[in-house]
Amino acid sequence: FTGKPVDGYAANRVLGTQALCRALER
Repeated sequence: FTGKPVDGYAANRVLGTQALCRALER
């Protein structure tokens, strides 16, 4: 991470998407 807020937002977006997919699989 470069420390930019956008990088953190992108990472949270990806992690959130993965968590959502796993939740839907159950």
